[in-house]
Amino acid sequence: MVLNVDWSKIPNNLSNSPAGPPNPGSAVVHPNHYSRFVIEPVTFCAANKLNFNQSNVVKYTCRAGHKNGIEDLQKAIRYLEMEIETIRREERVAAGESPQDVWKVSL
Repeated sequence: MVLNVDWSKIPNNLSNSPAGPPNPGSAVVHPNHYSRFVIEPVTFCAANKLNFNQSNVVKYTCRAGHKNGIEDLQKAIRYLEMEIETIRREERVAAGESPQDVWKVSL
């Protein structure tokens, strides 16, 4: 899916926060390992309604090589594994298994 969005028209909700407008390139708001992209990963994930696991795959894949290298890729793999397991468990519940039994073991 390709987004055709005029990003300049999207309001910045942080501009009215007590902390003031975002500081580009700060360690908290728009860190360099994310803001180097045309669309920051968090904006991409929100605009495309990605779930928690999917969003973390995008986040860690994008920042790999610019923050924690291989560790970030390992985290991305872990979130992919958790997403796959979540889908499998949801299928088991849909097939009639007890949600309590399906979800009693941690991901």
